[in-house]
Amino acid sequence: MTKLSPNLKINIEIYNLKLKTECAYDDIIKRHINHSDKLTICPSPKKLSSKKNERHTTKVLNIKNNNNDDIKTSFKLSGRIIIDVKDLNLSSPWPLMGVPHDSILLGTIHFDLTPTINIAVRHKGFLTQCSEANGIPTRDVRWCVLKGRTLSLWKYQDDEETKEPLIEIDLVDCYTKSIQITSQTLCAKPKTILIETMRKRKPGDRDSMVIECQNNYTIVRYFLSCDTKKDLDEWIEKLNCAILLVRKWDDSVPYSLPSVPLVSDL
Repeated sequence: MTKLSPNLKINIEIYNLKLKTECAYDDIIKRHINHSDKLTICPSPKKLSSKKNERHTTKVLNIKNNNNDDIKTSFKLSGRIIIDVKDLNLSSPWPLMGVPHDSILLGTIHFDLTPTINIAVRHKGFLTQCSEANGIPTRDVRWCVLKGRTLSLWKYQDDEETKEPLIEIDLVDCYTKSIQITSQTLCAKPKTILIETMRKRKPGDRDSMVIECQNNYTIVRYFLSCDTKKDLDEWIEKLNCAILLVRKWDDSVPYSLPSVPLVSDL
């Protein structure tokens, strides 16, 4: 399924069918034997066509006669489950609601869901990356491509088709509520976008202009400057649109720094 709404709800209902066992198994075998003993003759095409028309006419008449009758089903509802967007990251077993006390079901159902997010946000352009090397601020012009939830940076525009990006920023890791202009205390260059991501702390992490160590996790900052106010507004709009869509479909995406230190696997 594609083009699904964030208000998606999947309603799964489980039915069972109780079969009557009034007819003995031996009687069924006898009837089949009696039919198989009869001489079978292949009918002529004329007779075959006549029989088909007769059966079709009888079937149509029966349907017309039964239109006003109440149609009853032998299927009985044995349980149901409603799944919405926040449940898509869960796994089996899934609990069933409304399971009858005499049901043979155990109250759960097993199936796998593999949701994928296809975000149609696209944007390209040159941005100036402000960073730091050996304690010295650096500025490098990068060709930046926003495709879905990923922002990729190349040295040259032609490298997009031939080389791997120098940097890939997964917006899922962005923990701030939204992406905005940075303050001049962090970067003095005007019209600069700040993207802050969070990851588990590595042994070589040290505090700098682009890295801030917090207990067992690390904040990584990306400073991207625009040439014009129009470019700035467009990039902020596109980036925030992508983050909003990711968070609507995946409620595990962080909105803020953790209140307690993450458990380190180091």
